[in-house]
Amino acid sequence: MPHAVLFLAHGSRSADANRFVLERVAETRARLPGWTVEAAFLQLAQPGLDEALGRLAGAGAHRVAVVPLFLAPGNHVSRDLPARVRRAAARHPGLEVVITPPLGVQPGVWAAAAELARSALADSVPPGEPPMQRWGYDVAPHEIETRSFEIIESLADLTRFTPAEKALVQRVIHATGDPSFADLLAWSPGAVEAGVEAFRAGAPVVTDVEMARAGVSKARAAKMGSEVHCFLNAPGVPDEARDRGLTRSIVATERAAAAFPDAVFAFGNAPTALFRLLELVDEGRARPRLVIGVVVGFVGAAESKEALMARSDLAWIAVRGNKGGSNVAAACVNALMKTALEGAPA
Repeated sequence: MPHAVLFLAHGSRSADANRFVLERVAETRARLPGWTVEAAFLQLAQPGLDEALGRLAGAGAHRVAVVPLFLAPGNHVSRDLPARVRRAAARHPGLEVVITPPLGVQPGVWAAAAELARSALADSVPPGEPPMQRWGYDVAPHEIETRSFEIIESLADLTRFTPAEKALVQRVIHATGDPSFADLLAWSPGAVEAGVEAFRAGAPVVTDVEMARAGVSKARAAKMGSEVHCFLNAPGVPDEARDRGLTRSIVATERAAAAFPDAVFAFGNAPTALFRLLELVDEGRARPRLVIGVVVGFVGAAESKEALMARSDLAWIAVRGNKGGSNVAAACVNALMKTALEGAPA
């Protein structure tokens, strides 16, 4: 374990706030397979920076990336944090620590902030004011999705797909805002139909992370009689993963296969989960109705999906290359459930 990541937050007097940070960092571990990921607080909460760095050094880390969970490069980021890191690192000869810029330098953070504002305003239309009129749009809420799908058809060639395949591609593009998914999505012969039939039969869904599970439509799942599960935070999984020196995603996948061997598996974040699932199939311990392998990232993501796409014994849906994510996994499940309930659009 030569490399590790330490997410450093300010810390709060609110236990709920500190727990929120720890839970989000725990979910983020799946995006960094093969690396040890820890959380720490600059002040007011534990673990502190010294304790967390000591834990990583004791686990064998040689290089640690410290990611400040701060928006602006203020005094904490530019002065306090580097000094604290230097003092803590000096206690561990041979440990190299690099500090990344704060979160606020990432454009995606501000795009997310703008989306929060947009959502808040969209939910608070003054009485008598036409929906969205103050932005120059006279669009009723129920028309937005219809208009979105019309725009998608003008941006991507969807004529090559069957109606069920088209519904899947549209839903993924709608979830990501990226028309290139029309060319990146791939599936084995009959896989889309297999997914539709699986949900008509009430097949359960297993996701690799909580974000993907949260993105699946609970209303549709209930109508289908499908339960949606994620074992990443199941009791005993973190401890077993630590004891065995494995990622939690691997252990969670083993637990999922034992509980629901014939589920629809929808993985959007963890390449190690996808690799392990394929091994479990070879071992006879999993019999997926469908594998949705759309994991995102630069370490093992493309390779795990290539391994999936090489299989002729499985029904699979995948995304070529490094793109994917929890939203893509959830969008695939939602599209298949919608087709199962309503039929494919003409």
